[in-house]
Amino acid sequence: ITLLYHVQRCCDTPKNAEMQLRIREEEYRIAVMHSKNIILRYNIQERVVYVSSEVAKAYRIPSVIENMPGFLVESEIVQPESVSDYMNFYEGIAKGENRSVEIKAKDARNISRWFLGVSTVVFDEKQMPVSAIISFSDITEHKQKSSEIELLKESEQLLQIIVESSPKILLKYDFNADSFCSISPVAKAFFGTLPELKNSK
Repeated sequence: ITLLYHVQRCCDTPKNAEMQLRIREEEYRIAVMHSKNIILRYNIQERVVYVSSEVAKAYRIPSVIENMPGFLVESEIVQPESVSDYMNFYEGIAKGENRSVEIKAKDARNISRWFLGVSTVVFDEKQMPVSAIISFSDITEHKQKSSEIELLKESEQLLQIIVESSPKILLKYDFNADSFCSISPVAKAFFGTLPELKNSK
């Protein structure tokens, strides 16, 4: 009876393992389906990336991508200015490091957009990196807003330089206070400590 029980357990173990694997696959598929991010599974040793059929269809890429990370560079999906950061991202993964990266790449419509990639490395029982889950999210709008803010700051700095070096009397009108105030050094020196000039009506 003991032998039969042992044999039965040996037979059940592969079935249980297969069932657990199917459950994990289904959980992964559902998670990807409900996520706005692009979720990849990267086999480090084989240098192969796996994506769900939904992602593959949406972004017009193979569900199994070999020769990674080189494939996306050779296919000119990753834009030249991001190639170095992109390759370093995968090099870090191969070393077992969780990394993040911002890259410029083409989407399914062949339009360049910015993506934030975040990796989580999976290790085996010997603590060797074997795979990674990588999530890419579209951050194009955030990058555009950041660029606009930077341009605004640069414009303000340029305006300040022009004002500070101007030999003219420059005044600024404050609509809320209904008054003028000096902004250039010449104007400040000319008016000194006089009260702000009120707009005559």
